[in-house]
Amino acid sequence: MYFIYCRRSKNDPNDQKNSLDGQEKKGRKHAKDNKLPITNDSIEGLMENGVIRESHSGWKTNPREYNDDGSGQYKIDRGKLMKAVGLLLEGKYTGMIIMNWDRGSRNDLDDTLLKDLIDNQGIDIRFAEANYEHKRSGGKLHRNVDGMVAQYWSDKTSDAIWDWHRKKRKEGNIGNQAPIGYLDRGADNKPLDPERAPKVLELFHMYASGKWSMRQLTKNANSVEMNLTSKPRRRARTRE
Repeated sequence: MYFIYCRRSKNDPNDQKNSLDGQEKKGRKHAKDNKLPITNDSIEGLMENGVIRESHSGWKTNPREYNDDGSGQYKIDRGKLMKAVGLLLEGKYTGMIIMNWDRGSRNDLDDTLLKDLIDNQGIDIRFAEANYEHKRSGGKLHRNVDGMVAQYWSDKTSDAIWDWHRKKRKEGNIGNQAPIGYLDRGADNKPLDPERAPKVLELFHMYASGKWSMRQLTKNANSVEMNLTSKPRRRARTRE
């Protein structure tokens, strides 16, 4: 049995090509055309009727850790994909279907993971929009080029996001939550908090005096008198 993996990195409602529904549709068509059975399994928090849906606003990789024996490790912050890889390595499924290389890989680390699964682990990973001959030099070149293009678009998107944030900040718009000491009154309105701002200023004066350690300052900030703890946030809504 196979399952379908869908990943979306944009929140643009007009981007129908890469929508999760669009990816599932292409994955199912590919399975039908190639007579690949799709599982009906549902795993809470991971898979629904044989389809894994994962949404991301961007790629993040935790710092790598290097061991004394020369080996290294890193953590990929894409939980569902890594759980899917675990199921494949355990032999619970024959393989997975992805719309194209871009949906499975956005950088060199992704490329390494997919290539290892295909070339070294013998995992059957199919792509609905491409037919790579993984054992032939031409096929490997094809997927390498697609990987480079995916990396380019990932970097280009990152540039656009940073440029947008810089432009908004120059205009006085701060879309994210205001830091402690300010009030949230909209993206372009972050006035000083009359209750907390003086306390934050007092902490800066204490730090500048050189008589207080960061630990002492943190303790003061969290004290009942100052109460400069983090603002409460709503829990992120899940699919369920």
